[in-house]
Amino acid sequence: KKKDYTLFKPELKTASDRFDITIERTFINIETGQEHRQFNIKGKAIEKLIQMTNVKNIEGLERVYKYIESTKIKKELLKMGAIDGDYLSIGKKMLIFRSM
Repeated sequence: KKKDYTLFKPELKTASDRFDITIERTFINIETGQEHRQFNIKGKAIEKLIQMTNVKNIEGLERVYKYIESTKIKKELLKMGAIDGDYLSIGKKMLIFRSM
């Protein structure tokens, strides 16, 4: 007799889904007069990526932006009201948010 087995597959979060975003502060850009925010992003995967990446190098910076876009981080930032020019604090590094 052949038995049917069902495999229990709990929903597993990938490392890219585990992150936390908080608004650190709000400030006014003196040159433009526009209000901007600083968002703190915490998570093992994004912090490891930013630690291993040279963000002064354009290719390295693009790699980080692609990661932010491919995960739910960018979507969450937009929901929280992030606009171009806001600051993203990840680990010990600071990036400028871009919505495109």
